Amino acid sequence: MAYIFLSIVLFSFNNILWKKNLQHTTILFLVSYRSSITALLSLGIAFYLESFKSITPIQLLHISIGSIFGVIGLLSMLSVIKKASLHWLGVYNLLGILFTTLYLLVIEKIEFKYSIIGVFFIILGFILYIISAKNKSIKMKINQHILMLMMTISFSVSSIIHWKNLSIEIPTIVILSNQELIVFITSFLLGIFCKREDFKISYYRNYFSKIIFMAIIIFFALLCSFLGLKQTDPFLSSLLFLASPLTTIVLNIIFFKEHLSKQNLIALLFMITGAFILHYISF
Repeated sequence: MAYIFLSIVLFSFNNILWKKNLQHTTILFLVSYRSSITALLSLGIAFYLESFKSITPIQLLHISIGSIFGVIGLLSMLSVIKKASLHWLGVYNLLGILFTTLYLLVIEKIEFKYSIIGVFFIILGFILYIISAKNKSIKMKINQHILMLMMTISFSVSSIIHWKNLSIEIPTIVILSNQELIVFITSFLLGIFCKREDFKISYYRNYFSKIIFMAIIIFFALLCSFLGLKQTDPFLSSLLFLASPLTTIVLNIIFFKEHLSKQNLIALLFMITGAFILHYISF
């Protein structure tokens, strides 16, 4: 549990860093620069520990599939929060619990008595939040909602795949290094393909200290989250990560001076209630 709680704090702070740094540069540059450092760091540790020694090609493929979903989720998320409020990141992270629950019910055949009650509260809260955000500064466009939904599904799928990988004793550092390498390759190639002007030596020098700080934060956030996921399961992990969207919302209010209305708070309360109902009826 300690690993997950530590990753919650680090991920929430990392979301603030993403938002602040994206105000002055592009997504692909920031992602590729940051992931180049975390990929080198994690790969260096993995090779030093000889963690890849027992990994089969099939296992590497499964790890890479989970990492690809992680990249899709990350780029979808950043495409939205660059312009939209971080409040929505918290809301859609809460919605992600619903997708994880549906997977465990339908695929893993895990029975949750009266789970429909928790699902009802989450959906009701989500609908209320969208309605309460209408015609306000935190309102999002339809395409942004689609991207956030894509982020939610992608992160949920990635979490489930990596949980499966961890359950067969694949080293955490292997998954971490694979994910960061795929993030780097994808974002760098997309940046070159799109001919972004910020892929210049001067930009790398100007953002070096900020990127190093972000890389350290996200490296330990991912490491702790994978270690925590290994000790629990995607459902319990997502419930524990309830604190992450809430912490992100609080930090967003502090750093960006955005506020929640009473209607927003009521909607969030419904979603949190639904998530905890799903948690308590599963035991």
